[in-house]
Amino acid sequence: MAEKDYTTIKERRACETVIKGSRFIGVAIPVPDEDGLRSSLTDIIKEFPEATHYCYGAIYGGSNYVERSSDNGEPSGTAGRPILNVIRQMGLTDVVVIVIRYFGGTLLGTGGLTHAYSSSASSVLSMCEKMEKRMCGIVSVSILYQDYDRFNKYLLPLFYSKPDVSFDSNVNIKGPVPKDDVERFNEMLTETFGGKYKSKTEGCAYR
Repeated sequence: MAEKDYTTIKERRACETVIKGSRFIGVAIPVPDEDGLRSSLTDIIKEFPEATHYCYGAIYGGSNYVERSSDNGEPSGTAGRPILNVIRQMGLTDVVVIVIRYFGGTLLGTGGLTHAYSSSASSVLSMCEKMEKRMCGIVSVSILYQDYDRFNKYLLPLFYSKPDVSFDSNVNIKGPVPKDDVERFNEMLTETFGGKYKSKTEGCAYR
């Protein structure tokens, strides 16, 4: 499957609500893979050891994503799936939302549980700063010092983020260029410097 750009969250966020005596703590965490999911769940259980339930929904794996969810002892379909649906509706990937519940003594019923878990997920994800992940080619090129200013003027804007630059006998530049723009980068490099320089693309990665 072709790699595509996607949206995720920048960092962990948490928020708490109380419904009929039960505490629901929603925690959103960026996770890239299965190991990240497991590590996050382990950390949450250690952080909230007295909780009654640790329910979650997760989508991870970049554009070729997988989905996971768990009701963790709540009635089937009342916790994990509603959390997962909120993540889907917000169009996010590489994220787990774990909703920790401390039971308050009053049964909420299936409808009440579904609302509580989906609301917790929605609230915490609404707090999160979002970021775009783009598939980029890692492009490197070595140029003469006298061409550095011209390179910065015409080629630097094509990098997705600030490239790494080192100085020895030449100026060595390496950084991410959106995959769809790599061909354009090479064309502009040729046009700007009359074919004097050739770039190398050292694999692809999300940035």
